[in-house]
Amino acid sequence: MRPLHAFLIFICQLWLTFHIPTSVLIYSPIWYETSCNFHERCDTLGDERAAARIDELVQYWRHQGELESIDWTKKERFHLAEVRPLFDLAWLISGIAALLFLALFKRTLVKMASLALMSMVCLFGLMMPFFPSLWRDWFHPVMFDNDAWQNTPFDMSYYLMPDQFFSTAVMLVLVTAFVTNAVVYLYCRMSPRLVA
Repeated sequence: MRPLHAFLIFICQLWLTFHIPTSVLIYSPIWYETSCNFHERCDTLGDERAAARIDELVQYWRHQGELESIDWTKKERFHLAEVRPLFDLAWLISGIAALLFLALFKRTLVKMASLALMSMVCLFGLMMPFFPSLWRDWFHPVMFDNDAWQNTPFDMSYYLMPDQFFSTAVMLVLVTAFVTNAVVYLYCRMSPRLVA
């Protein structure tokens, strides 16, 4: 039972430490706006138009609105409609993972999982130079059976979410996951009497 218990703790902790920071980036306009300050494509749109499309996209992810502006191409709307249910599914998985994590919580196993996850994050970090090809040649072809994800200058996503938007987001998620697991590890290590 212990190997299965440890594996389930690891999987739940893995999912949660990656999904939560990813969701903060996806569901808040802050990351999109900040990213626009670091690449020149948003300048083409102008501040007001970029901010309006960012708000529209964030509302779309949250199921609080649709992509009604004519700025979004048909192909783009199709792709974003493919992505939104995946984000919804990720939340369902997070809910299950959180409940399972709490039900199975054992300080020693969480501490071991945190160490393993910090090592895994470092390995993922070493792969960052290959991110563009992994994103383009592996991730998207595996996840989608069409080319609607490929942006062109006619697409709003081309301006709001260029490749560096995603690569920087992945780096932020990796750093956050590392720090989160380091804090969890230290907490579990330093407070054995407080945590079962």
